Amino acid sequence: MSLVNGQEFTSVTVDDADLFTSFLGDSLSLRYAGDFLQSDTTLRGFGRGNGVGAAIDADWNLPLEGGKGYLSIALRDFGFVNWGRKTIHQKADTVFNYTGFDVQDLFDEGVSNIQFPVLEDTLGYTSEQKTHFQWLPASVDVSLRRRNTDRDFFEIGMNVRPQIAYIPQIYGGYHYFTNPKTLVSATFRYGGYGQLRFGASIEKWVGNNWYLAVLTDDVPGFVLNNMKGRGLYVRFSRLLQHHDRKSP
Repeated sequence: MSLVNGQEFTSVTVDDADLFTSFLGDSLSLRYAGDFLQSDTTLRGFGRGNGVGAAIDADWNLPLEGGKGYLSIALRDFGFVNWGRKTIHQKADTVFNYTGFDVQDLFDEGVSNIQFPVLEDTLGYTSEQKTHFQWLPASVDVSLRRRNTDRDFFEIGMNVRPQIAYIPQIYGGYHYFTNPKTLVSATFRYGGYGQLRFGASIEKWVGNNWYLAVLTDDVPGFVLNNMKGRGLYVRFSRLLQHHDRKSP
C-alpha cells in the first residue's frame, strides 16, 4: 500500500453539447452542459500537496506445469485522492446564441464598441470551492510468459484501464538469449493511447553486477518520416546483491 500526495488535478467533463451553424454562416447556436474541476491553483510546485489518498499495487503469479513459465495478474494504482476544500467546481448548463455584428457598425463605432460574446457570462453557470473525492486511474494487466527452450521464451498479455480514451492494450514479444548474459527482443503493442507499434530491445549484463539495456517501442518511427511516436530508452544499473539469472 502507498500513500498518495495529490499535487495538481484538472478534469473537464462534457455531458451534452450541440453546435448549430446557419447555412449562410451568419449565426450559431451552442448548447452545452458539463463540469470543470481544478485543484487549488495557489498551491503549485514540487512536493506541494493539494490532496491526500492511498493506493494498492498487487501481483499474483501462477506457475505453469513443468516450470516453463507463469501466468501473471497485476493490479496497479487502485486507490483514491481526496482533494482539498479549495478545489474549484464549475458547472455549466446553458444555451449560447450569436448572430455576429454589422460591418457598418465596425466602421461607424470602431472595434472598442462592438460587443463580443463571453461564454462565462451566460446563464446556467455556477462556481464554488469544496472538497472532491477522485478515484485514481487504476490498471489491470494479465500476461502469460512461457519458455520454449533454454535460450528463448515468449509473452503475450492485455492491459486494461477504466478510461474513455484508453483502448484495451494487447501486447506480446519474443525474447532470445544470444548468450547467458545477452537478451534480444522483438515486441508489439496495439491499443492503449495509440495504434499498432513494433519495438525492439537489447539487454546485457556487463561483468557480474552491471546491467545495460537499450530499447524502443516504435521501430518504424525511426525508419519512416511520416510515422510518429519515436522514442529511445537507455537503462544502466548496478546489482548490489548477486543472484543467478535464469529465463522464465
